[in-house]
Amino acid sequence: MVGTSFPVSLFPFPGLIFPPMGLATYLRTLRDERRSLGWKGLFRKRGWKLVALVVAYYLIRDAILYIVLPLGVAAGLLNR
Repeated sequence: MVGTSFPVSLFPFPGLIFPPMGLATYLRTLRDERRSLGWKGLFRKRGWKLVALVVAYYLIRDAILYIVLPLGVAAGLLNR
């Protein structure tokens, strides 16, 4: 795969979830589609990609809130 910034083994299908337009533009597109099609139409059009985006968001958020922050606090308290 020529022209990708990701190694082939790490992300073999560039543009599968996020098209080359960028994340901010992709999120604006999703917002506009939801406004015109409604939630049901958006899910019919985007399907599993939309579910994968939501799951990835919550997975990253929860990892930061429940793993990284408590470890940082514990490390700070133990070093006193």
